[in-house]
Amino acid sequence: MTGPKSPTLADLIRDYRERTGDSYERIGNRAGLLRGHVYKLEKSEMKQMPTQETLQKLAAGLMLPVAIVNEAALASVGGETRSSGALSARPVQLDTLHAIASGLSEEDQHLLVGIAGMLATRRAQDRA
Repeated sequence: MTGPKSPTLADLIRDYRERTGDSYERIGNRAGLLRGHVYKLEKSEMKQMPTQETLQKLAAGLMLPVAIVNEAALASVGGETRSSGALSARPVQLDTLHAIASGLSEEDQHLLVGIAGMLATRRAQDRA
């Protein structure tokens, strides 16, 4: 069963701007990004995953947890997320996961591996 569709980066930025009245410039200033970059993230069809540094900055600019912004970025490039199903083995999704993980501390990378293991176990139990 498929859950609700995850928001994309465009959705997050647009919804935030509509809710707060903030401009691209104000979000960009808070994030340490150029206003044009924020605009492009909202308006463009993403063809590749933004860097983890950009996602972390955007999360600060939108005052959202990085995990939410990461999930939206994954949805933006066509990856499945926690709310739409488990990650498949498609290379772009594995590359995305790798890009996210490479920005984490070694301790957090170990936690991510543990979470992936728990999800795989849950998925196997659901199928049984």
